[in-house]
Amino acid sequence: MIKKNKWKILISSLVMLIPTVVGLILWNQLPSKLPIHWGPDGQVDGWGSPALAVVLMPLILLGIYWLCLFLTSKDKKQADQSPKAIGMIFWIMPFISLFSSGIIYAAALGMEFNFTALICVLLGIVFLVVGNYMPKCKQNYTLGVKLTWTLANEENWNATHRFAGKIWVGCGILLMLCAFLPMKVFPFVALGIILLAVIPTAIYSSSYFKKQVREGRASYEDVKMIKYYPKWAVVLTTVLVVAILAFAAVIIFTGEVTVAYGDTAFTVDATYTGELTVNYADVNAIEYREDGVDGHRVSGFGSPKLLVGWFRNDEFGNYTRYTCGDLNVACVVVTMEDGSVLVLGGQDDEASKAICDELIARADK
Repeated sequence: MIKKNKWKILISSLVMLIPTVVGLILWNQLPSKLPIHWGPDGQVDGWGSPALAVVLMPLILLGIYWLCLFLTSKDKKQADQSPKAIGMIFWIMPFISLFSSGIIYAAALGMEFNFTALICVLLGIVFLVVGNYMPKCKQNYTLGVKLTWTLANEENWNATHRFAGKIWVGCGILLMLCAFLPMKVFPFVALGIILLAVIPTAIYSSSYFKKQVREGRASYEDVKMIKYYPKWAVVLTTVLVVAILAFAAVIIFTGEVTVAYGDTAFTVDATYTGELTVNYADVNAIEYREDGVDGHRVSGFGSPKLLVGWFRNDEFGNYTRYTCGDLNVACVVVTMEDGSVLVLGGQDDEASKAICDELIARADK
């Protein structure tokens, strides 16, 4: 499949890297941190560095895209697959890459838009496209509705995918109509629509198979003969699991917070997250707290080594945090002129005290 479609794969891969090229062109216009995650209320609740948004995210999507291509190419039943169904694989991920990066750049450059409405439209389009191509998808192990009954019986596969195609198209229309709903109810409605796309399809396939058995056109022995996990899939899964566990171990047990002091501003940065720059002129008060600052994370990054992101407690309300260790470790509370609060902390009490002393000295100049 890859050799036969090498030009499509090359072009689609290059399309996925267009956001990186655009980001590099706009590099000097982008802020020091870019929005990379929106909460259920449609508001930004996660930030990342330009390097993460411009370079790393498109590369991650490209890696996922190539993994999907590899898995699909290993499926022997894809040899006679419908060209339209294969074409769907080539262009869905590039579309998502362009769409997601476009939203990030637009928000970073100050453009205002209804994020929830855009997501509704995106999900709706994906459901419409997938639903349209489902009836054209031939039986295989990597695309489509892969249930016991569809894999065991080609007639069941075809009937289930004709049914699922109609369901998914209808769900796509419903998702786009969700653009007119209040932001707070969208996650619940969207979840209901997704379940509507999945559950009836599974029930239909099961019922259809039972009907086939009654009429002598299928047998439960066919189900027992299905081989779900070829050797290459087991090896690949093992490698991925080991890689994920190793990555998780690095994230959990490493990381630090650093503060760079300039003449007019200081920049705080934490491993695996974006940096934050604060002007000394915007600082109203600096306080060292030996017992730390409590609160719960609203969004951001947390591990045994780092607490970074937006937090909330009864004293400050919402505040930004860049600290090592747990909540009870000594830290520095920086209160801004606008009332916002930044909590900083180093690897230990001595490092936090050093940060506090340096900030006070520079802010007093």
